[in-house]
Amino acid sequence: MCGIVGWIKPKAKFETDLNLTELFKKGLVAATDRGEDATGFYTVGTGLVKEALEPKEFVKDNLPDINDERFVIGHNRMASAKYRSDKANLSNRNNAQPFESNHFVTVHNGSLNMPRIKGYEYTSDIDSESIIAYAERNSVRNALSNIDGPATVVMYDKKNKKILFWTNGERPLAICLYKGMIFFASTKAILRKMLGPKTELNIFQPDLCFTTIYEDELLEFDLQKNQFCRRGEIEQKIPKAAAATVKSQVNNTYFQPVTSTQRKPLQRGCTANPPAVQQTLALSGSAEDDLSPLDSVNGKDVKKSIHVAANGVRVITYHTK
Repeated sequence: MCGIVGWIKPKAKFETDLNLTELFKKGLVAATDRGEDATGFYTVGTGLVKEALEPKEFVKDNLPDINDERFVIGHNRMASAKYRSDKANLSNRNNAQPFESNHFVTVHNGSLNMPRIKGYEYTSDIDSESIIAYAERNSVRNALSNIDGPATVVMYDKKNKKILFWTNGERPLAICLYKGMIFFASTKAILRKMLGPKTELNIFQPDLCFTTIYEDELLEFDLQKNQFCRRGEIEQKIPKAAAATVKSQVNNTYFQPVTSTQRKPLQRGCTANPPAVQQTLALSGSAEDDLSPLDSVNGKDVKKSIHVAANGVRVITYHTK
């Protein structure tokens, strides 16, 4: 378990009265229970900054003013069980996240078992760096499809100026809209502690709006076009335990006000950012049922069915013949 925290300005020239540096500090500290072995972050202006320090210690001396940055991606590390007794591993700042390569910056929450790529110059001793290695050598889709284990990934594509969000449903990820800014973190609880929205009587617009990320779906925010786009599901290696089980039931609306029960039909595509006064940012995807072949389990074919129920709940089930 690790913590992911960050924010994105919806457009390059965006005026806000929020102290984004202080909010990011609060977010890292709020995520301490998800990881305190190391802390790090990335912005274009600062580059990669990380240390083998718990968040409270890290933010004292390692976080400059980042209010003018376009975005920030932060991470709290909780070392997996195999590293807990390895003092050299825990004290090595290179084992903190984010990781950076020529074309990508990435953070990962979860555990995985991805073979290392021969010839790639790894900077750390931990498995999470394989995600960025696969992306660098092949593609983002190749990297995500080869993840074998519970995972949430946030990645910055330097070349295309896009921030990518992906989870296979076994690790949490929350994105919200708050006072025109886009914030993201591992959980809603972290975001609430980070932002501390005021409790006010507001009949028409809630102060804080959340989205739910679809399992296995690649969601991107284009920093040049200032919009979110859905890039469809990425088929994964399916562990045996997942066969013939319902992996997720998720709300099918993006940035739905937390007080609203309104359902919207799913449509694949992109959505430009709304004006700052608008607190609901809608995104959607494909509603048709889908049945696609996946890996075999114990010699049996596995198929994945996607069903959108009348109430908007999207059910994903793995079937074996």
